[in-house]
Amino acid sequence: MNLPTSEPIFENEEPLPPARRRQQRRHVMGKGAEGRAQLLDELGRRVIPGADFYISALLSGLAFGIAMIFDSPALALLAVLLAPFMGPALGLPIASLGGSLSFLFLSSGSLLIGGLIYFLTGTLSGVFAKALQIGAGWQAVIHLSFTWFDLALVTIGVAVTAFMLARSTGQRPLISSVAIAYVVYLPLGAAGFGLTSGLYGHWAQGLALALGYLLWGALVAMAVFALFGLRPARRLGFGLAAAFFLISVVSLGFLWQSGAATKIALFIPTPTSMAVNTLPTATSAAGEEPSLAQTATGDTTPMATEVITSTPSRTPTLTLTPTRTPTPTMTLTPTPAFALVAVRDGNGALVRSLPSFDSASIKSVINGTEVELLPEIEEAEGATWVKVRLEDGTEGWIVRSLLATVTPIPNP
Repeated sequence: MNLPTSEPIFENEEPLPPARRRQQRRHVMGKGAEGRAQLLDELGRRVIPGADFYISALLSGLAFGIAMIFDSPALALLAVLLAPFMGPALGLPIASLGGSLSFLFLSSGSLLIGGLIYFLTGTLSGVFAKALQIGAGWQAVIHLSFTWFDLALVTIGVAVTAFMLARSTGQRPLISSVAIAYVVYLPLGAAGFGLTSGLYGHWAQGLALALGYLLWGALVAMAVFALFGLRPARRLGFGLAAAFFLISVVSLGFLWQSGAATKIALFIPTPTSMAVNTLPTATSAAGEEPSLAQTATGDTTPMATEVITSTPSRTPTLTLTPTRTPTPTMTLTPTPAFALVAVRDGNGALVRSLPSFDSASIKSVINGTEVELLPEIEEAEGATWVKVRLEDGTEGWIVRSLLATVTPIPNP
């Protein structure tokens, strides 16, 4: 979709103060308000999407959906390469700089349609994965958690794309745009897959991640455009910039805090036993009270009874008579122990039906998911497997080194 060349995207701006005009004249792009408006208009035309944007989004979304079903890194890479040029993502800061609500709605609508394509293709893939009982979904798991590497990637990608757009007049920086699509659109596909596959309870994090990364990128682009003398000249532009900052910081900060609880030492508590001493006691014929022997096994203990009899020689005779005295038994009730999924080199783990890497995966859980530890522990295939129970009651096996837990607190 191309705009008529005779109609400018942005209207002429309000006159600037003399000091501001002198500052722009000293700038490399400084041509006053007229030159600034022409540059904004040119940038706006270059980021408006055409039909190729939506076709590329559809092909990329389908490739990523298949990658999540078969857990294929190669198909996930293909999905990234097929991603469309993320011009609408740069349209948000351009609309803020020009103070144009119509262009803001145009860019937002294009981004929304593209994101909806990824989300719907992800939901369709999740339906197939659930019906066919396949799809470990690691390619989806890695896009449902906030990481500093992803934030650095979108920062660099947006900065390079904005710089190339403002400096070049006829090229689209497609390579750097791939980084934007990776952190904005792929989380939407992962969220759709998690919604219908039933493998993730926190699928909505993908929506928050996409929004947070997108608005953060808009702030980075505005900072880069400022180097070319493009700064908000209206209150609307400053208001939009403040809104971008607030929403992105709140969403990304919340997601980061939710994953910070998993950064604790990795260990699994072993069951502890209570040492109990069982001592024999003697029951006196004179009526003394026998002492209670505590045991954890419930077996009865022969008790010694002292019987004193009188004989002409007055020689006391000690006769040991075994008696079956009931012994109170202490019942040990195991304290429920819980753990958090905390994978250092990934964003989640698989819960399998048997303690084996070749067994079927029951469910995928992301970092921060709480699981209940069951007593069963197995050593198999060079790893220690622990049986766990998920929040929905599902039981399965998971590798012990992928869990993080603290010492359980006994029940009062």
